[in-house]
Amino acid sequence: MQRQIALAMRVSLANTLAESTDIQCQFMFLDEPFAFFDPERTTATINRLYESTDGNLSQIWVTVQELPEGLDTAFMVNC
Repeated sequence: MQRQIALAMRVSLANTLAESTDIQCQFMFLDEPFAFFDPERTTATINRLYESTDGNLSQIWVTVQELPEGLDTAFMVNC
């Protein structure tokens, strides 16, 4: 729960920064944003990240977990 709240705070801060400037090259770097989340919570969080940024921010995720099937990403690197 603490991780989810911290992630929500970061997303909120990033959205505020994105809305307060005209720079088109902003991005959000998320390091293990879904650590310790179950698959349902991961899917809900991914959907919320997509909705909350509303195209204003690119997102870069670094994660060791498997992401839900059917996730629409622009680019994914699997190692």
